[in-house]
Amino acid sequence: MPDAAPTPDLSLVITTYKETSVLAGSLPRIAAALRALHRPVELVFVDDGSGDGTAAWVEAQAAGLADLRPRVLRHPTNLGRGAALRTGFEAARGRYCGYLDLDLEVDVAYLAPTLARLDAGADVVVGVRTYVKTRPGFDVRTFLSVGYRHLSRTVLRHRLRDTETGFKFFRRDRLLPLLPHIEEGGWFFDTEVMMVSALARRRIAELPVDFRRRHDKVSTVKVARDVRRYLGALARFTLRRRRVTAAVRALP
Repeated sequence: MPDAAPTPDLSLVITTYKETSVLAGSLPRIAAALRALHRPVELVFVDDGSGDGTAAWVEAQAAGLADLRPRVLRHPTNLGRGAALRTGFEAARGRYCGYLDLDLEVDVAYLAPTLARLDAGADVVVGVRTYVKTRPGFDVRTFLSVGYRHLSRTVLRHRLRDTETGFKFFRRDRLLPLLPHIEEGGWFFDTEVMMVSALARRRIAELPVDFRRRHDKVSTVKVARDVRRYLGALARFTLRRRRVTAAVRALP
């Protein structure tokens, strides 16, 4: 029998890689916020080759979220955050699609104003983080994040205020044509999807959000390794910029 449910307004893509402990605390809040929208929605989980029990755990949780129309997709090997998001976006069925970081350092309550901006005509809504101090002392990750904002604006010559935030939502029909022009499969996807959107002259709405760093979880950030990767990705995109611009400006 064909699915009689309405086309989702929103497809929320949740990527996982050995993160059951974080998702266990966040998923009830995410589900509650989605239900509070009073819109047809779907959850698209993409397990990025965790190789442990993560995918099975997600499938067990999805069984209790039938009203949110969950689906669980799997990568056989770990391909990276950007590759997992691409899989989710391509599988999504919603008018809008997007993602947020599972630790909810940007609160899921920002979903409602995000959808309002998409309804008003934005092609992209991106959270612009204000860092709210959650413990005394120097936070190296915040220092690096703020420094990266300035570096990317200088190197890539853009005016976006926060390309790297893990809170981004799109009109799906305006995003899908851009995906073939995004090459990075790792964390630089966050920057690249915003750069390609800007070069394609998509309408970008920047939403101020509070960012509260969580210190109760193990970070996957390795400073020296990740700095090298980001610098390499910045260099590669700089070399590709003219070709990408010409390609995406020709899109409808």
